Amino acid sequence: MRKLLIVFVSSLSILLFLGLYGCSSTSSQRGDNIVSGYANSLRPISSDLDGAQFEIPPVLKASDYLPPDLKRGRQYFVNEDIYTDGFTNRYRLSSDFFVMDVQGDDMLRAHIQEVRALDALAKMKKTSAFADAVKNTAKSPFYMAKDLITHPVDTVTGVPKGIWRFMGRAGEMVTGERGEIEDTAAQELIGFSAAKRKLAHQLGVDVYSTNITLQKELNSVSWASFSGGFVTGLAMTPIQALKLTKVAHRMNKILLDNAPEDLRKMNRASLRGMGVEEKWIERFLRHAHISPRHETIIVESLKGLKGAKSRNKFIAVATTAESFEEAFFFQRVAEMLLEYHLKIASIKEIVVVNRLLMGLTEEKNLFLPLLWDYGVWSKPAALKAKEIMQSASQRFQIKNIELWTSGTLSAKARQKFEEMGFKVTEKAFSRLKDHL
Repeated sequence: MRKLLIVFVSSLSILLFLGLYGCSSTSSQRGDNIVSGYANSLRPISSDLDGAQFEIPPVLKASDYLPPDLKRGRQYFVNEDIYTDGFTNRYRLSSDFFVMDVQGDDMLRAHIQEVRALDALAKMKKTSAFADAVKNTAKSPFYMAKDLITHPVDTVTGVPKGIWRFMGRAGEMVTGERGEIEDTAAQELIGFSAAKRKLAHQLGVDVYSTNITLQKELNSVSWASFSGGFVTGLAMTPIQALKLTKVAHRMNKILLDNAPEDLRKMNRASLRGMGVEEKWIERFLRHAHISPRHETIIVESLKGLKGAKSRNKFIAVATTAESFEEAFFFQRVAEMLLEYHLKIASIKEIVVVNRLLMGLTEEKNLFLPLLWDYGVWSKPAALKAKEIMQSASQRFQIKNIELWTSGTLSAKARQKFEEMGFKVTEKAFSRLKDHL
């Protein structure tokens, strides 16, 4: 049954690759054509690929594919078999805290970091200092507000009057909608969420994570810190930190210091400054699957592409995200665009070629960044590559198309892409980090 499920999910991923950002739009306006449905990207292609020999996506082995510190660690392990559809790797992560099917190499690293954080939180809760803090919460003036954490309310009407000094922020809270992965407005107003952001920052995890187990434990320890005086820093067990791009590392401090409403105000101003249309700004900032972290890193990455035209196209395409994982995909693509712009070649325009976000450089090269874990030479990949080449050559007078993948390609896939005229770079984030 599990194998049938894997095959079904893999088939969906191949369809996602064919359309990649596939979410149809109900609008007939010209701007909405950027995000039109799958059918628009599946045009008939020359039949010269019909007789080609394509690869079947293998079942990778974790012991061969993953570094030792990701394969197994304190209180977790990754199953040996890694199922792949020739695009995204799918892992089974087992730990003492949760068991999870994970999509993608980067998401695996993020969830392993969450296991490490949960381990550290569990150790904190065993200390006498934590026990004393829990007792102190009963004496806190906010003790009655504890229920707001486990029983969120829809409005701010039940918040004690003494905290209305925060109402400069409350305006955005009332007029804007919070996503499921954000704390309630009431939690933000009493200051609890600031304590939670600080704790998540110390642990190196995303405070907006969709991991329910992590959220529950962050809430528990953060309440003891906020209301009971528990000093988390003193009880912290050192844990391994994730490797981040410069923009993500820089944004961590901004994400720590600012509530979602503050971030939205800043991001809205930045997007307007880039000339993004108001309709795309609102769709993007109120998107159910794009967390404040996603939106802030995306916006700051695009902001860093100083002088680049058509950055609104990136925002328009990003609004088609249908899951947290897809929103994370767009975040990483934005980061890759900025790193390339700063370290390799200046990007003068964001273009959409067959539903793929690309950067057009001053030198007339097209930069195609993909969050691609392990690529094989499949018919969908070959068709998409042919579409890109045909469309790009018709629309732009380009010298090269540079394909940068976050992961690796099979030897055959790399050979075939290069034969079609792509300049291929694998392990993009490592290469960009090392580039002086």
